[in-house]
Amino acid sequence: MKRKHIREIRKGLGIKATEMAQEIGVSSGYICNIEMGRRTPSKQTKLKIESYLRHKMKENQAMIRVVNFDADRLAELMEENDISTTDLSNILNCHYQTVRTWLRKDHKPTTYFFNQLVEYFKIEENELLIFTEEPSNEASVVSKLENLKEKVRNLEELLTTA
Repeated sequence: MKRKHIREIRKGLGIKATEMAQEIGVSSGYICNIEMGRRTPSKQTKLKIESYLRHKMKENQAMIRVVNFDADRLAELMEENDISTTDLSNILNCHYQTVRTWLRKDHKPTTYFFNQLVEYFKIEENELLIFTEEPSNEASVVSKLENLKEKVRNLEELLTTA
């Protein structure tokens, strides 16, 4: 498992990096650097992150926050900037079909391309994301919590091996 999953779990729980950083006693920049793989946390910090995410998972059992890529917003940005699919694929150095699959909502951009889109359009990350909260119908919550628990287990593996 990669450290970007820390970010995925954190965002999936609707937690800002600044909030998590404050709670565990580090800077938000340090959290971002850990998530991006630029810094290796100390054993103590690893344990704090793990404990914090577990605690937040328990708190969020009644409502699940879902984060998805906003393909419609990407299309709007392309239109506003008069950029075709081919133009954007050339800018990002990827195949035009890749961009088309994002726009058709068949696939989501990888973290690398997502960051490139944010940088190119000079926007905040959340402008290309859709945040929805789903009520806790028990079957849905159990399924999503199991998925989050698996990610936390993977995170634990990462933190104990790093």
